[in-house]
Amino acid sequence: MKKLFSLFVALFSLVWLTGTGWLPLAAPSGAIPLSIDGPGAENNTSNATTPVTISTSNPNDIIIITAATNAGPITGISGSTVGAFTFRSRSSASGANIELWWAKATSALASEVITVTPTSANFTTVYALAITGAKTSAPFDVNGALPYFHTGVPSDPAVVSTTAANTFLVGGFRMNATAQPTAGAGFTAIASTGNPFAVTEYKIVSSVQTSTNVTITTGVGDANGSVADAIVQGP
Repeated sequence: MKKLFSLFVALFSLVWLTGTGWLPLAAPSGAIPLSIDGPGAENNTSNATTPVTISTSNPNDIIIITAATNAGPITGISGSTVGAFTFRSRSSASGANIELWWAKATSALASEVITVTPTSANFTTVYALAITGAKTSAPFDVNGALPYFHTGVPSDPAVVSTTAANTFLVGGFRMNATAQPTAGAGFTAIASTGNPFAVTEYKIVSSVQTSTNVTITTGVGDANGSVADAIVQGP
């Protein structure tokens, strides 16, 4: 028994001194767990703009927009609450057939209408999701492989590598011919209606990711554009 106890003490001391084992996976001090807060989706066949409505429960969310369009690039994204937040382009697949934009919402949103404007009126699908617990001052993982984007068939899977352990992975796909694609194993799709010819999905992880595939189940191999990114946990 004494030998076992001594072995345990030695092992614990080694882990504590070297920082190996479980210690690197600890969340930042004072961190709020990453979670999704108020997703939404919308698509249209010919309108000049596509509005999507979301409501959230928490302040200081990071808002992510993916927009798959036949008439890219996106020329602007705005909210119905003037001055509430400013959207910035994060990444787009070559040819601008799918793009990822983001903003910080300092207050909770009540039926906020976010309007996406492509270059011209054409088919557009928009997904919106709010992320609670993100690092609002610098929300994206600093890995040099991010943001990921690809164009041409196939554009799935998207590939994500991270530097931080606790991250919110998000991937968006524009489809060539699959009207109702579904998320890959381990990922959750943002619910949509009709025939979006696109899918946006997410997964929350607690370990560093190395060449992690963001995949599709229904429609695998049919994506003609993809974007993916990782949002880090705060504070």
